[in-house]
Amino acid sequence: MTDFVPCIDRLFNTCCIGQQRFNMTKKASCTKDTIMPGETRKKILFLTYLSLWTVHCSGSNIILLTANSVSSPSHYMVLSTITGGLVANGHNVTIVTNDAKGTYGFPNGTYSQALTFKASYTKEEMEEKQRRLFQEITFELQGKIEKFKCIADGMNLIFNSCLDFWRDVQLLAKVKKSSFDFALVFPFSSCDILMVHYINIPFAVLFPSVRAPTFHEGYIEKSIKELYSHASLYLAHVSLGSDFPRPYTQNFIPIGGLITQPSKRLPKELEEFVEGSGDHGVIVFTLGSVIKSLPNNDLANIFARVFRKLPQRVIWRHNSDQPENLSNNTKLLKWLPQNDLLGHPKTRLLIYHGGSNGVLEAISHGVPMVIIPMFVDQFTHAARVQKKGMGLMIDKANITEESVMAAVQEVLNNPSYKERAQLFSDIHNDLPMKPLERAVYWIEHVMKFGGAHLRPRSADMNFIELYMIDVAIFLIIVSAIGLYVDYLILSKLFRMCCKTDKEKQKSE
Repeated sequence: MTDFVPCIDRLFNTCCIGQQRFNMTKKASCTKDTIMPGETRKKILFLTYLSLWTVHCSGSNIILLTANSVSSPSHYMVLSTITGGLVANGHNVTIVTNDAKGTYGFPNGTYSQALTFKASYTKEEMEEKQRRLFQEITFELQGKIEKFKCIADGMNLIFNSCLDFWRDVQLLAKVKKSSFDFALVFPFSSCDILMVHYINIPFAVLFPSVRAPTFHEGYIEKSIKELYSHASLYLAHVSLGSDFPRPYTQNFIPIGGLITQPSKRLPKELEEFVEGSGDHGVIVFTLGSVIKSLPNNDLANIFARVFRKLPQRVIWRHNSDQPENLSNNTKLLKWLPQNDLLGHPKTRLLIYHGGSNGVLEAISHGVPMVIIPMFVDQFTHAARVQKKGMGLMIDKANITEESVMAAVQEVLNNPSYKERAQLFSDIHNDLPMKPLERAVYWIEHVMKFGGAHLRPRSADMNFIELYMIDVAIFLIIVSAIGLYVDYLILSKLFRMCCKTDKEKQKSE
């Protein structure tokens, strides 16, 4: 409390100086008591200290571990939205990241401080390796050996990033000694979850969809899953509009639509282009934040030829050379305001790679989709969209002018796709509380009360207990014994009957 006394005294002295200047006289007497009586001043001092103490004690210290270097910018949009909500509620959020990546994707106000460790790669090297890992595997490298080399290169990046993290002894000691109350983990690599268990604090896992993408196999995968099974909370970026009904445990919280916002007015030039489409409307074509453009001219030319045959206008995110025969109805952009375009009343279709953020934005705004899934969970999203009747899926290995045109025209001309998209949009948006409020509420809940009361008993069972193998074996043994006893009884009765018949025949 004594730390605040000088501050309060300086405040009153400033008031004195201001009063003297206002009176325009040097003879005016001014003391703290003339400004405010002593008892009143003490009450204000106490209330000031109490309010500051309350704010300080109400906020928890939360750590977000992002040691992994291979991650999509769209993932950081989800993470930063959650951390921003926690900061707004008075919590202190610390990000652990490498110095090459830094706090990329986390605007000011979404975290309190950042702890960095030295990376063995530059930012440019990381981006290039990540581009090759996702883009070249998806489109360019067809041979198994080349694909294996590319995957190995990406795994090497993940592994070295993890080693960089664990080599920083000073950072590890600082994290270990810091009094963190809770941790947030994104399950793309095992490095972050190992750190959570190293500092031994409760944690929540943030899933981009229902399941977590993983590159681990065999025993390692089982070991990592065992570590993840101790989470207090699982936050999944899915909603009733995007997912199928399934049994959830109490600690599994759907927060789909976390980053979806009401659409804003488009920039003037883009607004004029969209409004100029008339009743035909516009098509939005983007492959997400990782694949910024199609990797070769042949694929780009296929889409350009399809678009020139359509009456709709097309807004295409493309960061490479202009395709041949590009029509005037197509506008190329290096970046596009995706959510604002999807919320525009003239948007008729989204051609997309199937990332969770864009799919949920399209569902939120009731826009049907044609999805070309590339990797990881995008195939799951595409299958859900097609099964629910909100769009169609195109196999990336079967991208031809005919296949693209057929899918686009089917979704545009068949009103059922728009009707289904609007139905699931209404379901998706009909929520008792906003996804961010839901996420922050449950994180604060487990920080207050722990997660034991939400944890299902099955999480602590082994394979035999979970699937009742021991019970099944017991029942099989009992049934076998029963059958054997029945066999013995029937055999005895049969022999007795046969013996009786023989004795009767002899007597006759």
